This record gives sequence, C-alpha cells and structure tokens, in this order.
Amino acid sequence: MYRKGQYLAVETVLSLGLSVIVATASITLYSGYRSSVIDAIGERDFTAIRSEVLTAVHNLREASSGSYITLNLPKQDQGEYTVGFTDDSLRITVGGETEVTELQFNDSVNFEGSIETGDARLTKIQNTVALRPS
Repeated sequence: MYRKGQYLAVETVLSLGLSVIVATASITLYSGYRSSVIDAIGERDFTAIRSEVLTAVHNLREASSGSYITLNLPKQDQGEYTVGFTDDSLRITVGGETEVTELQFNDSVNFEGSIETGDARLTKIQNTVALRPS
C-alpha cells in the first residue's frame, strides 16, 4: 500500500517524541533511586561510627585513668569523614552532612579531640576522655 510522505513525517515525529519521553522518565527514575541509595548509605555510615564511638565511651567511663580503647572505625562508602567531641556532644561529618549526638551522663566526664578518616584511640586521663588518631 502506498503511504503519503506527510503521514510518514508525522509517524517519525511521534516516534521520536515518545523516545524522548521514555528516556527522560528513565533518567528521572534512576536519579531518584540513586539519591535514595546514597541517603541510605550515609545514614548507615553515621550509625556505624556513632555506635562504635558510644560503645567505647561507655566502656571507658568506668575504666581507670590511663586506659584506652582502639576504635576500628568502618571504611566509609561516602569517602572521608570527621569525628569529634564538642561541648558534651559527638559530632560526625560524612560526605558534607553533619550529625550531632548529645552525650548525657550523670558523672562529670569531659570529652575532647577529633579525628579525620581512620582508626582512632579513645583514652581516659583522669576525668577526660580524649579522641585521637591511633
């Protein structure tokens, strides 16, 4: 059967338009999925670091002066991170986002120090718990 050129042109434009719509939708869905995965990884990183540091702090608070615990902080998917104590709180920065956890203890323990990406040592010296690179 014979088709006129104008119908072929309309069919080509519609096919191209549909292809652009499908490609745009695919890219949008992929970007949204990627963003949610990165957020989940970032939250997992915060949780792993916070858990390791707080467990060591609780164990070290009851120890005698001069005691220390070596922290084997997990390797991060987001790259570099910073962990530090500021004003009775634990501050963790991963991938440009910061999370602060209040350290609420009944005794008078002071917290100081910070590290950047790597293993650390938490040392108790009298009533001070210091975080230093190991």
